[in-house]
Amino acid sequence: MLAHLARPLLCVIPGQAEAERVARILVIGDSHANIFQGAGSHYHSNSHSGASERRCGYSNFKTCIATGASSHGLANPNSASRAGATFSSCMRALKRNGTEVDYVALMLGEVDVRFVSAMRKKSSGVSMLEQLRESRARLFRYLEEQVAGVHGFKMSQVIVMGASLLCPTEGTRRADLYVGGEKFDTSHATLRYNELLSEWCLERGCRFANPMDDLLDLSTGRVHSYFWSDPLEMHCSVRPYFFWTRAIKEAAAGELSWCS
Repeated sequence: MLAHLARPLLCVIPGQAEAERVARILVIGDSHANIFQGAGSHYHSNSHSGASERRCGYSNFKTCIATGASSHGLANPNSASRAGATFSSCMRALKRNGTEVDYVALMLGEVDVRFVSAMRKKSSGVSMLEQLRESRARLFRYLEEQVAGVHGFKMSQVIVMGASLLCPTEGTRRADLYVGGEKFDTSHATLRYNELLSEWCLERGCRFANPMDDLLDLSTGRVHSYFWSDPLEMHCSVRPYFFWTRAIKEAAAGELSWCS
């Protein structure tokens, strides 16, 4: 276990005639997915603008990041993040280069919970739960129409990752948002959104990876201070990397193991 904590690496469980090999996982998502650049690197880089595609050494993950991406914006070609076009470009590039991947993992939702749903609630009066359900519907529409329909991945190859909880920023020890003077508990909303994602993954044949039970401080209902960044900002430190990797291993339901 200590070796896996120091260098988490997943391998595909081999068949009788196969040798163990490192699993290949494409991670597409918002800036929180930068953690998959690899343990030991400071994943939340603000030096790039828009989207970037990176490959990390000594890990399972090839990342395709669209900063500020949301489920609501996936189908909007004019969205500021251009997330849908960016993710599709990455998947096309993999096929064009003959690069095979075992899973496509998608990490979105923090922007939907923290900004899109809260702003829409204020402007339209529609409940937060309905807004979260709409975000979920748009995310799964993209998975089914684009990831599976256009790019040919099976839904069983898709791993939906829980939306990331915010870590506190400088000046506040909480991750609350104020909308029109009303306090909005982003942690509670994120946990509810992840429950909604889990339900549809079960119904629609994809996997769900969510390490929030490992990251939460049960006394506060928020991210444990051990995982906070230094200096404080909304992206957590690299310490959750192992727990995210283990959550993916568990989501694969016996198809992945720690490399020997």
